[in-house]
Amino acid sequence: NGKNSARLGRDTLSKEEKLLKHPVDVHVGRRIRHARWSAGKTQKEVADSLKISFQQLQKYETAGNRVSASKLFE
Repeated sequence: NGKNSARLGRDTLSKEEKLLKHPVDVHVGRRIRHARWSAGKTQKEVADSLKISFQQLQKYETAGNRVSASKLFE
């Protein structure tokens, strides 16, 4: 609830909040996946070119992790 969030601080999320994926993160992940598919590339090929693991790319595509602005620029 709002009281607990304020008490926990801005950088701390509740268990419930951690399970929810932000719609923007979902949208960005879908765009990344679509661009990869359109280019006919595998997750490994794209991940290697970005110098990240294919698991990290998979997390980006599924909104498991947020993509930094600098990584999007690459």
